[in-house]
Amino acid sequence: MSNILLNIFFISVHTIGFIYLLIILLISSNLKYCILTLIFMIIIKYSYICLNECLITPLETNSFFPCSTELAQSVLNINTISLEKCEEVLINFLLALICIKILFLIFYKYCQNNCAEYLNVLNIFELFKRLKI
Repeated sequence: MSNILLNIFFISVHTIGFIYLLIILLISSNLKYCILTLIFMIIIKYSYICLNECLITPLETNSFFPCSTELAQSVLNINTISLEKCEEVLINFLLALICIKILFLIFYKYCQNNCAEYLNVLNIFELFKRLKI
C-alpha cells in the first residue's frame, strides 16, 4: 500500500512539475527565469541521454495507475510510439519552447530599447494620416 502511495506521489510531482514548467514558459516575461528553466531542462536532457529515461519515471511505474508519461501520451494521442520516445518528445518540446521564448524576449527587449525612434516616426505618419495632411 505504501509503495502505491509513493508511486502516486511521484506521478503527481512529475505531472505538476511538467505543467509548472510549461506555465512558467507561457506566462513569464522574465529572461532570468527562462534561462534558469533552460539550464534545468538541459540537465534533464543529459540525464535522459545517460539513463534512457527521465529520473522520476522508474519511481512512478506501477501496475495500478499510469505514469505521467502515459498520461501525456494519451492526452497528445501519440500511442504509436514507446514511452521512452514520448518522454524524449516532451523534453525536446520543452527545450524548443524555452529557446523560442528566450529568443522572443531578447528580440522584444532589443526592439523596446532600440526601436523607439522608428516607432515615433511611424506615429508621426499616422498623425498626418488622421489630420489628412
